[in-house]
Amino acid sequence: VIRPAEASISAPGPPPRGGAGGGGPPATGICEVSGRNPSQHWALRDGQLRRHDRCIGPGERAGSLKEAPCVSFRSQGGARFEKEGVRKPIERVLYDRALNEHPETYRLLNKQLAEAATVNTFGPAACREHPGS
Repeated sequence: VIRPAEASISAPGPPPRGGAGGGGPPATGICEVSGRNPSQHWALRDGQLRRHDRCIGPGERAGSLKEAPCVSFRSQGGARFEKEGVRKPIERVLYDRALNEHPETYRLLNKQLAEAATVNTFGPAACREHPGS
């Protein structure tokens, strides 16, 4: 769990897991596990919950949060977060267990995924063969 470190930016409920992208309030969403969704590339660095040059910090209303350029929070003393109650999600625990118990399966799967990534398989064959038509 990531919680605001200062009472002035405390927010009830779970931490933000994404962002509205346009400076609006943080939004939750379904985790896209391939890593291809840049709106989910948030990280906690030096107390800032950030994605590139954008951060989560105090919103306009008491107890609210918003996404904005990281520099915009400087005049408010910055937006600081800290980890609390760190634990691995059950999905990761189960994945790690399966990876340790069946490493050959995951080596083969990773090889197949790497090969598939070199081929454009998105969309119908007609669209791949004649893009823009």
